[in-house]
Amino acid sequence: MKYILILLMISSISLFGADKPLTAKEKKENIALQKAMEAEKKIAQEQTFYKGSNYDLKSQEVDTSSLDGLKEKSLGEQIDAANEDFDMDDVY
Repeated sequence: MKYILILLMISSISLFGADKPLTAKEKKENIALQKAMEAEKKIAQEQTFYKGSNYDLKSQEVDTSSLDGLKEKSLGEQIDAANEDFDMDDVY
């Protein structure tokens, strides 16, 4: 009977001890912990975005058979074509 009484007293003390109000330091720690958890969630979300394994990019691939009829231009031809229409009089 003594053991039951002692066990009951210990359990009631532990129950009432858990209901103490938080101190200012504990509140700051909880706020800092919540901010750190939110930052970790944001980082985890960004990491899944950067990995790209969750995205199906097959629909964006170019069909190589459709490129057979195109003529390749050299870099010099592209620069000449860009400079062909260049006129500074329109700027001023």
